Amino acid sequence: MSLNQDKINQLWKKSRGQGWFCTRCNSRDIIQDMEKGIKSCRSCGHVIATSIIFEGAEYRQFKVEHGSQDRSRVGGSNEMDLNVSLSTSFASGGKGGGMTYYQDGGLGKAQQRSVSSKQRNLTKGYSEINTIGKTMGLPDRIREKAKYLFKDVRFLDKIKRKKSKTVATAVISYVCREAGVGRSMREMCAVSGLSRKEIGKVYRAILSYKKGLGQKTPSVTLSAPQLMVRFCETLGMSFPEQTLCEKVAQAAIDKAIEGSRHADSIAAGVIFLVVQMCNIQTKKPIRLSDIADAIGVAESTVRDIYNEIYPKRLELFPKNTEFKDKDPKQLTGKSKSKSKSKSKK
Repeated sequence: MSLNQDKINQLWKKSRGQGWFCTRCNSRDIIQDMEKGIKSCRSCGHVIATSIIFEGAEYRQFKVEHGSQDRSRVGGSNEMDLNVSLSTSFASGGKGGGMTYYQDGGLGKAQQRSVSSKQRNLTKGYSEINTIGKTMGLPDRIREKAKYLFKDVRFLDKIKRKKSKTVATAVISYVCREAGVGRSMREMCAVSGLSRKEIGKVYRAILSYKKGLGQKTPSVTLSAPQLMVRFCETLGMSFPEQTLCEKVAQAAIDKAIEGSRHADSIAAGVIFLVVQMCNIQTKKPIRLSDIADAIGVAESTVRDIYNEIYPKRLELFPKNTEFKDKDPKQLTGKSKSKSKSKSKK
């Protein structure tokens, strides 16, 4: 004997969210048979509900036939930026076994040939953006914004002959600077394996495109204070210590540093100066080698920046800054790179 849906809802409300129960013996030991679509009582065998809808994945799907336990037959989500309609995608098929047209990947290859070159370029570019973004730990909003910008600039006259990886790297660099997420060009080159010159050409083309639209563009270069927060977090420094490093870095650029220096090099030298002069509380003492490894610069570069800003060190710190009892000394030792070069001579 089955109950209609209204009766089932009444029973469910009567149970006060504690689960199904038998209307004959009031037992809560209920069996759910999804193949037959029924719920029955284990004690008395009374059928409580019939025609139950299974909300899980479908049993009939193709991957199980090839030995996979994945019950999904719909695949991944489509990229909304591609502006494609609903379609069916063919997989490449399995290896070995019967040499059918499906297992050889013939349908998948035929579909790839039918896709337009513009859509293939966009798909490849989005894949590069996801790979670079995940490697650099960028949030999802940065990656999504980079995809939209990639679609706008990919087929410009100055960019359409460039590789998708080069364009994707330049787009990510532009979006990071526009959103205030500090990522230096040196990091972009290290992750993508491209040269600064290759990325810079595409980046300047994006700048000219944005200026032509009358939009505000970020600065071409990043400053040391913009990179300071992430470098200090990598070294395990607290928020007040990060703020102090930012202020010292800005003062060093205005008062102590002469000529052009890379932002990450200035940040490394300033962090080393703050560590030497102030009581920095971290789990482990921060050494010169730790700063060089975290920022990705040479130890000799950190020494040079430190020695350059050392004479005006007291002018760089804000008032009421607590210093160590002993004043640090200027580094007079030779760098390893210079000593090795002289030994070779």
